[in-house]
Amino acid sequence: HMPMRFTHVTQDGEVTRTGLDKAGYVTMMELRGLMVFDCRDCLAKACTIAVRYSAVRRQGQVDKRTGLEPQVLSYATQRHRLLGLV
Repeated sequence: HMPMRFTHVTQDGEVTRTGLDKAGYVTMMELRGLMVFDCRDCLAKACTIAVRYSAVRRQGQVDKRTGLEPQVLSYATQRHRLLGLV
């Protein structure tokens, strides 16, 4: 959508700008900020789900002492990637 108060199109198809060029830039940056702000809730939920799943899921070689597979969260790479997001 074009901010029509800053741009006019004549019947011949000629485009003229009547405002500051910064106005469009400021609007674009404001919208980008709003998109990031809106995404934070979804990303927070995704991180929570990933940490909970990694805490419950067991995968790998069976430990002879306990007879259980290790939790996915016990792997250093998984811990480093997930807990760094929290």
